[in-house]
Amino acid sequence: MSDLGSEAEPEYEDQDSEPTMKAPDEGRPDGTIAPQRDDATASQERDLPDDDIGPPE
Repeated sequence: MSDLGSEAEPEYEDQDSEPTMKAPDEGRPDGTIAPQRDDATASQERDLPDDDIGPPE
């Protein structure tokens, strides 16, 4: 029983990673599947304007 549990653990993680990455891509308003790089760029771009609006100096 222990053997099966150990083998199912890594498989579950791998499958969970696939849908997790596709979720943000499919949810894009453009409807296009962007690569991992695009996801990171979008996060940084969002942080840039957010920081500018944050401090009203």
